[in-house]
Amino acid sequence: GPSPELFMLYASPLDQTPINVHREVEALEEALADSGSRFRLKVGVATAGSLTKLLTLARSRKGLVLHLSAHAIERHGRLGIVLEDGKAASHILWRENLEEILGVRERGLKNISVLFLSACSSEALAQIFVECGCRHVIATREKVHDTAARHFAQHLYLSLGVGQSLLAAWECARQALRIEANRDYAGQAEHFVLFGQHGADRLTLESSLGSEDGALESVPLLRELEDASMFLDAKLPPRAEHFVGRAQIMAELL
Repeated sequence: GPSPELFMLYASPLDQTPINVHREVEALEEALADSGSRFRLKVGVATAGSLTKLLTLARSRKGLVLHLSAHAIERHGRLGIVLEDGKAASHILWRENLEEILGVRERGLKNISVLFLSACSSEALAQIFVECGCRHVIATREKVHDTAARHFAQHLYLSLGVGQSLLAAWECARQALRIEANRDYAGQAEHFVLFGQHGADRLTLESSLGSEDGALESVPLLRELEDASMFLDAKLPPRAEHFVGRAQIMAELL
């Protein structure tokens, strides 16, 4: 049968601090491959349209795992999430717009089994998703380093990929960060919080699909999403952080 899917939507608009999406996709893809999981990662840009579409499709099935990589924003006491507008610029969804899309009234997110909010200080944002019916949300309590977040995610999906429960995978990922050689990252392990711990000890990737008999309901094709392997082939890695002075060194070597 078809491979079950994990979904990743990302927003890294040009007018915001860039998120290293390429490396994040690489880390998730690697974790799934290393775990031997039959799950495949699907990747796409997070716009109001693609998010709405994915949530609409989620309603037609029992469960879906979504990794959402975007900046959270707070301005004049208002809370929002920064998506893209389709032309690589910012489109901020403020709380009220978000609640409308997520369906706060009809608990429209009850079919999202797991949501990983990979955004800086996404705790307040997580509350909105929980209120809209999302059963389990992983978020960050404070600003975390990109690399620490990536390492955490990689450990989390590796553990989930080998069949551990969400609660165990979350504990393992925090533990793995705590023993990192880089003390800054190690200190950030406590910043990763899991909302909806009730039932998280029984939820696995397989059971998140909601089909205990192993029969798979595939999400109808989302044109906006592509296989992670295609994404990684098509997108060149972003410029290296330590690129300054490289030309000078190259000239000296030659």
